[in-house]
Amino acid sequence: MPHLNIYGVSAETYFPDLLKHLRERLELLQLGWRASDEGEMDSRPFMSTTQTWQVFAWTATRYEELYMYIASANLTREGVSVAVHPRANSWRQR
Repeated sequence: MPHLNIYGVSAETYFPDLLKHLRERLELLQLGWRASDEGEMDSRPFMSTTQTWQVFAWTATRYEELYMYIASANLTREGVSVAVHPRANSWRQR
């Protein structure tokens, strides 16, 4: 797949607690992400995706301080997709 690496495009941001779940319910949602798409970097949860909906769904469960960077733009049959790597700075993996 043709792609273009992108360097130096990153941001730190704050994502609000939209779900307002109790901690126990939130941990179940986080476990689901951990079992599928989430990884760990420096004891912080992170993920890599080209799906915009996944970025918003994941940050809803890992809200507050976030660091995101754009890694590449990929050319597909459907058009262009962008590889996003968010890291939740307010959370630690247990």
